[in-house]
Amino acid sequence: MTFRPEKTWRLLAILLAFAMVAAACGNGDDDTATTSAGGDAGGGDAQPFAGEVVNVFGAFVDADADAFADTVAPFEAATGIDVVYEGSGDFETQIGIRINGGNAPDIAMFPQPGLWANFIDDMIDFNDLGVDMDQARADLSDYLVELPGQVAADTGNARDGVFGGWFRLNTKSWLWIPVPEFADAGYTVPETWDDLLALQDQILADGNTPWCLGIESAGATGWVLTDWMEDIVLRTAGPDVYDDWVSNGIPFNDPEIAKAAQFLGDVMFPEGNVLGGTDGILATPFGDQNTPMFDDTPACYLAKQAGFITGFFPDGTFGPGVDNQTEAIPFPSIDGSGDVMLGGGDLFGVFSDAGAVAETVKFLVSPEGGEGFAQAQAGYLSPNSRFDTSNYVDPFQKQQGELLAGALGAGGFRFDASDLMPAAVGAGTFWTGMVEYVQGGPDSLDDVLQSIQDSWPSS
Repeated sequence: MTFRPEKTWRLLAILLAFAMVAAACGNGDDDTATTSAGGDAGGGDAQPFAGEVVNVFGAFVDADADAFADTVAPFEAATGIDVVYEGSGDFETQIGIRINGGNAPDIAMFPQPGLWANFIDDMIDFNDLGVDMDQARADLSDYLVELPGQVAADTGNARDGVFGGWFRLNTKSWLWIPVPEFADAGYTVPETWDDLLALQDQILADGNTPWCLGIESAGATGWVLTDWMEDIVLRTAGPDVYDDWVSNGIPFNDPEIAKAAQFLGDVMFPEGNVLGGTDGILATPFGDQNTPMFDDTPACYLAKQAGFITGFFPDGTFGPGVDNQTEAIPFPSIDGSGDVMLGGGDLFGVFSDAGAVAETVKFLVSPEGGEGFAQAQAGYLSPNSRFDTSNYVDPFQKQQGELLAGALGAGGFRFDASDLMPAAVGAGTFWTGMVEYVQGGPDSLDDVLQSIQDSWPSS
């Protein structure tokens, strides 16, 4: 839990609490929704930007659009700015049409860094908006502040300055266990990789199956194992080597990357270690991998998957107000790897330098910028290490948020590597190479890693 200094806008919001206009939120059932939280445009001197409108365009719709309105409502009341959000399920196409047609929004929320980088030439530098970048680095970490620029450089769109801000993050570094059966069997939550290997041996010795693991995902089959690799590299080699690997400063056939793959092999290949063996790994849809854990007698006792996997759990097995049949535990440390976390996130770009837009950007990057979203949506996690985690109303959301804040503060958060690599690798040969590794077994590793490395686009 961290202390939050009160901002001027927050004090004003309290003074105006009894005069606030009720938030007017609206969106339809189609793929496009427009939401305004209805700031009081007639507030006079107490609202320095009264009557000004800031347009925000993004990919989230429906409940998420309403949550964004909750987020900006107190800011609107304090400043008089009317923040109008428009969401579209076809954002990836529409944002290009709008920018190239001279109709860019003031702020655009991008679901992936690669898409964001395509439009950096039209964006406003955060330094020119008056954002305190020293504070931003302290709050978000040097890594998050610098990552968009690195992505832009890697895609041939480099510019000097800071053009991307993070609105929300997600986390991937989780193992899942059945409750109460895990404890009833006498198993202990592993804190280190050695603990994990000892646990899987114990589960095997008891005549049980340690792992649920499924990677089938149609044309994207293989990404589940790239997440495994990324979590392990982050712990065995450290964040700096991880960054070099993402940019091909360290190749796929480097001993550090091979070591991580061997660690993964220690999970996948021992006989009886995975439900269904390697055939089961390849045939089981990733969303179904945890389901056998919910059997009356669990068919497996460990699974690795990101926080979003809860959306695939059977109804009534996990969440607020139910008797949880599973719980998340942090992916174990390796060789004292410390506070590290793998994840992803949404970032935004700015296309106007108007004063009201600049003020909105400062709010979005502040510790208070996602409070309403966090209270409304269990999937929201703040990128700001000073975010007040009491705003997380769901227990798993709070668990994620607290570990994420620790990793951000320690400089140990890293973005999904395959999402940052060139698409031919990150969404191509890295995925297919992991499938080939499962099929070929431990002896195929050298050829698999060499093949991925050979596919890296020449500069």
